[in-house]
Amino acid sequence: DVTQLLPLVDAIPHVRGQEVPLTSDYTFNFGVNWTKPMSNGYEFVVRSDLHSIGDTYWGPGDPAGFGPLAWNQTVRDPVNVVDLRVGLQGDDWSAVVWAKNLFDEEYNDEFSHPFTWKAMPQRWGIQYTKDF
Repeated sequence: DVTQLLPLVDAIPHVRGQEVPLTSDYTFNFGVNWTKPMSNGYEFVVRSDLHSIGDTYWGPGDPAGFGPLAWNQTVRDPVNVVDLRVGLQGDDWSAVVWAKNLFDEEYNDEFSHPFTWKAMPQRWGIQYTKDF
């Protein structure tokens, strides 16, 4: 119940109106699939995904408003990550090459003062699937 938190906000008034710690201004995901039939009966397939994450306020920092991390002073800039899959598929199989974080976007995935966790770097792979 949010009303239970009101005494806490009154006890540390400088947090009133501040961003909620560990949340992003927005998140947005957009995916596109494209399939092209080929003359040999197979299909050429492409899938791309964009993951967009807005400013993320790591806070809460020092609730007293002093020290190296005052309330909401630590923020991660927006991040855009692209994933991609390209391959061929038949009636009961598929073979794809995939990439996650295609453009090797470097950013901190998590933060807990004084520790930061780097996000996963660019990764590639090959996947073969057979339906039985």
